[in-house]
Amino acid sequence: MPNARTLVASASILAVCAVTYGGDLNPPPGAVAPTDRVRINPETAGVPIVIDEPGSYVLTGPVLDCIGCDDLPNHGIVISAADVTLDCNGFQIIGDPENSAVGISLIFPAENVVIRNGTVRDWSIAGILGGGGGVTLEGMRVSDCGQTGGGAGISLSSEARVIGCTSMRNGGAGIQVGFGSAIQDCIATGNAGGGIETAFGGLTNGSVLENCVSRNNGGIGFSLGDGTTARGCSASQNGGAGMIIGPGGVASGCSAVLNGGTGIEVVNALAHGCAAAWNTGADITLTAGGVAIDSHDAP
Repeated sequence: MPNARTLVASASILAVCAVTYGGDLNPPPGAVAPTDRVRINPETAGVPIVIDEPGSYVLTGPVLDCIGCDDLPNHGIVISAADVTLDCNGFQIIGDPENSAVGISLIFPAENVVIRNGTVRDWSIAGILGGGGGVTLEGMRVSDCGQTGGGAGISLSSEARVIGCTSMRNGGAGIQVGFGSAIQDCIATGNAGGGIETAFGGLTNGSVLENCVSRNNGGIGFSLGDGTTARGCSASQNGGAGMIIGPGGVASGCSAVLNGGTGIEVVNALAHGCAAAWNTGADITLTAGGVAIDSHDAP
């Protein structure tokens, strides 16, 4: 039978083991920092930077195409894999306005891709282009792209999510998305084409826009395909109509002022709580069974 001294020694050993192997019962607050991101150094990678494996990537510096070079046009970044997250880390992706291609090109099978926190400018064909379904942009700023090719600042396929992005002074539309997409808190301004388009590709769309601004674009402010819902969006000083919403769509709490065509054209759709004033054409028009409820135009 063990004596008291043996029992005390055994208890001491167990206590030491618990201290040695036990975790912190009160860990510091905050998320655990990721440790598996692939760091991309553009100075050594050159252009185009190609991402062809799933994973999480982060830029460690700006991506610069060779301005005024005689080489063939390059893309800035090419993503050709699914399930990629790219953190631009606040850096710029800058092209040659006269002799470059696309800032960020997404090619098959690039779906379920997330790109965030960067600036894309001066790419001659387009800013951010392509992709399969489920591409997400967060906090991206795209400007002065597509000046020679007439391309859009941002042009994505179906089930896209565009959140907190700005697209300005591009040669085509500001933002284009395919069917089943969501656009939130975005601004399209000064683009040569339309501002924000969910009718891209001519497919029944069923997208949702919230709190977006389309201003001073050369074409239609908001061109919204069938079944699109727009909430709290503002169209002003666009060269064409402020907003055209297609069959089965709903515009709620939207406004249109000082546009070069109709303020809000409701095509077999519903405008609820919208207002329009001082547009070159009619402020609110209802066609093919369109309905306006609690909406107002200028007297």
